[in-house]
Amino acid sequence: MYTELSSKKNNSVNIKKYKTKREFNLGIFLFAIVFIYLVVTIILYFTGDRISVYEVREGSIVKDNSYTGLIIRKETAVTAESSGYISYYQAENSKIKRGMNIYALSPEKLDTSSKTDSTQGEHTEGQSITVNPEVSSAITLQIQNFIEGYRANDFGSVYSLKSEITTMLQNEFSATRTVIAASGLDVLSYQAQQDGIVAFTVDGYEGLTTETFTESAFDKTKYEVSSLSDETKVKAGDPVYRMITSEDWSVIVPLSKETAIKLKHEDVSGIKVRMDKDSETLWGKLTVIERQGKYYGQLDFDNSMIRYAEERFLNGR
Repeated sequence: MYTELSSKKNNSVNIKKYKTKREFNLGIFLFAIVFIYLVVTIILYFTGDRISVYEVREGSIVKDNSYTGLIIRKETAVTAESSGYISYYQAENSKIKRGMNIYALSPEKLDTSSKTDSTQGEHTEGQSITVNPEVSSAITLQIQNFIEGYRANDFGSVYSLKSEITTMLQNEFSATRTVIAASGLDVLSYQAQQDGIVAFTVDGYEGLTTETFTESAFDKTKYEVSSLSDETKVKAGDPVYRMITSEDWSVIVPLSKETAIKLKHEDVSGIKVRMDKDSETLWGKLTVIERQGKYYGQLDFDNSMIRYAEERFLNGR
């Protein structure tokens, strides 16, 4: 019997209890974070300053300053070498190369009354007309500038564009251009001495530079500009066209002493300007200069000069 009890005792299983490991409950953790966030938000709401609500009406808080600047370019007024009646080969604001014909001088006015095919360039129906590449480029640039600066509330500018293009085409195919060689007169043609852009206005400011301008140059009451046109009589030494030889140009803007000091203090070296003429926006390098007790801002640009080739004073903001 003892043997049986001993055998049963040896066959018994020893059972021990182990503590079970609790699994991490992500849902409870997220709930705790949200709960703490809500409690903190409520406490801050009741203890913090209240935000007042006001009605806001549309308006402007930006001070819009408008300035009138003096344009200075690298340009020269070219004078006639002899006397006579002038006839231009090129359209206004055309890009030309050195050696291209610019104008011709004749002792008498060229006869443009003839309407023959050889002089008037008349064409029959279906006959094509070839446009000078320089004129074609000028028209393309004119249209591109118009598209970039067009505003829906200024629809009248469409008619101005039409008029400008019509004038350019009329200049290209005018009898004056075609009868120069066939006139039978002693016609002398003159060529461009360098590359550039030709313009047919002069105002006496062509020799002005950023180093030589004075306060009197801004007096628009004394400013006069002369337009040069076909079939007018000129004398030797008279200006016959203006040649612009660089894409770099500057605008000089009079500044008050306070504004000049502020710009210097803030170390402003570049500024964005929107031109009133065509609403074009340009970036210019700004230099504040002092001359004879007056302060000026010099804005230097290296593009878009041809857009303002006919301007001497330019408004911007």
